[in-house]
Amino acid sequence: MTPFKIIYSSVLVGDDTVLTFQARTEAALARPFIRRQMRRYLLPVAAGGLVVAWLIALAGGRQFAFYLAVSSALLPIYGPWMVSAEALKRNADKFGRMIAFRIDRTGVQTFTGFSEGRWNWSDVRRVEQRRDQVLVHIGGPEFLCIPTGGLTEDQRAQLKALLPG
Repeated sequence: MTPFKIIYSSVLVGDDTVLTFQARTEAALARPFIRRQMRRYLLPVAAGGLVVAWLIALAGGRQFAFYLAVSSALLPIYGPWMVSAEALKRNADKFGRMIAFRIDRTGVQTFTGFSEGRWNWSDVRRVEQRRDQVLVHIGGPEFLCIPTGGLTEDQRAQLKALLPG
């Protein structure tokens, strides 16, 4: 599930294949997406907290180790809910906007009413295909989410042919 709902799409095939589509960001779809992403980062933190709690317990600080272990165990369960609520509140003005995607053999372009972005395939570190989206990892934690849930099978095949690697 992605935080986007596809509104319109088209494929221009010829000497140069170009896939274009418009999507709208949806707050109801963003909440589970943010939770999944945060859980991925919080699980290693929680595991580290449990290891530290175990070491503290071995050193004799059992009460502190108990609180740290409980907090670490609950972090990946409740942390994503708290973070997603805060992220949705902070970015409430961005939901409902239309985003236009243009994907060709050189890269991805996005257009909104306020900005334009361009990512060349040569700058992309890796591409991760999921059920209803393609995540284009640019660097560090930064990534571009390309929704694919509303595309036809033919359009998904065209997109896959355009992706690097």
